[in-house]
Amino acid sequence: MSRKHLTRRRIIKAGALGVVATAARAGCGETQVVTETKVQEIIKEVPVEKVVTQEVVKEVVVEKEVVVEVEKEKVVEVEVETERVVTQTVEVEVEKVVTVQSRVSRAEAVNLSVLTHWGSEQSVALWHDILDEYEAAVPNARIEYQTVPGSQMLTRITTGHAAGNFPDMYHYYNLWTPDFAPTGFMAEVPTEIKSVIDENWAQSAIDGASYRGKLWGYPTESNAYLTLYNKRIFDEAGVDEPPTTWDEMLETAARTTKSSNGAIEQAGYLWFMASTSAFIHPWISYLWSNGGEYLDPGTLKLRLNEPPAVETAQMGVDMIEQGSVDLAFRPPDFMSGNVAMFVGANWRGGPLRTGFADGFENVGVGPIPAGPSGTAGVSLAYNWLWGVDSLTKNSDASWDFLEWVNSPRGPGQASPQGEFMSTRFNIIPSRLSDQEALAERLSDDFFRPFIQAIQEGSRPQPIMPGVSEVTDILHKQLQAVYFGESEPQAALDKVVEDGNAIIEERMQA
Repeated sequence: MSRKHLTRRRIIKAGALGVVATAARAGCGETQVVTETKVQEIIKEVPVEKVVTQEVVKEVVVEKEVVVEVEKEKVVEVEVETERVVTQTVEVEVEKVVTVQSRVSRAEAVNLSVLTHWGSEQSVALWHDILDEYEAAVPNARIEYQTVPGSQMLTRITTGHAAGNFPDMYHYYNLWTPDFAPTGFMAEVPTEIKSVIDENWAQSAIDGASYRGKLWGYPTESNAYLTLYNKRIFDEAGVDEPPTTWDEMLETAARTTKSSNGAIEQAGYLWFMASTSAFIHPWISYLWSNGGEYLDPGTLKLRLNEPPAVETAQMGVDMIEQGSVDLAFRPPDFMSGNVAMFVGANWRGGPLRTGFADGFENVGVGPIPAGPSGTAGVSLAYNWLWGVDSLTKNSDASWDFLEWVNSPRGPGQASPQGEFMSTRFNIIPSRLSDQEALAERLSDDFFRPFIQAIQEGSRPQPIMPGVSEVTDILHKQLQAVYFGESEPQAALDKVVEDGNAIIEERMQA
């Protein structure tokens, strides 16, 4: 009997047998911290560089052999399977696991407290979840969550600090930094944490959390101002695009206003006079968009009575006199579909997504219109940050917590802080890896213009001594202008006179 061998091959993947070792060390996006004795380590995974290593893969090769037998004019095929093992070494990419060391002994019980202005039931519940997560990872830590309304935050911090009744950590408005830093309220950011922030945060956010060349906390959020408008109202009025100049804005406001018996039922524009920041931030955006300046950075003298500023104040008067504004209207009137447009921050997207009467798809976002003395719209951007009280006895433990809450939960994931800000408030996180991890959420038609404005067309409000008092003076004087009690030039002259006196007094102090 003669034989002829015909071979067919199939491969069965058995899987990896080798174990890939990863190097656990501090670095690569996290800074190594020098610790005291009896220090234990917290291990957390963060998005870091890839490492190329080798992995041994075993494959079982099954050869199916067809044996052809020829015997007495009869052909018979018989399949016979035999196995052999083939091993190969391949290069694979794995992510490093980074070890971040604690500044305090894990054997010591630590009771901490934080103060924020996030006091709604939903916000408190989310923060309790975050704190529970941290306490599970750090069993010896207990954190008390305190909250007051934003309007009371500054008073609570200053009076509490003076009386010795203060939390370990605050989440505060960056414009308060000139009041805190020189008086010793806040601790400067430790060097090793500053290096992490310098590498992983947007520069505009770092600038907003800095004062006199020093960084005073973890920047948490970036907010910019743009024109928010009701697409339904624009469509009904035959307005195709949001305005890009003041002339277009006044014309659009007139076309979208509806009145009955001398009373405005649908306002073409909203000036929200009751809130200092909600009024002054848009006003400063218009000032910059008209080529004006708030402050001379060299002399720290106010420039709020120069022609571009006077034109900005007059623009508001013109809009009121043409009958497009009712100063009694508030943001809820935009929510209910009774205001065509106003200038608002990106955090307003949170309530608009769920409560806008005409549906969130009818919320449009446009630029800040440029004034006659300007060339392009400029958006004011502001920041909030986490800081540590300089008098706390738990400084190391406080920075430990803030490092944890502002670090990614794992590879490709957002930090607890970034997740909270973007989910709860429609706010853009300041940490760049948070923006990457939350890119899908931050790329819709509402978010996209704000991110572009923050990156390309925004400026921070000047941080200077006495800025809170100066802002209050500006607010009160512009209120007098818009209620017909003062002329723009006279009101702004008063702002500059009183404001410069305050700045000089704070500088001497």
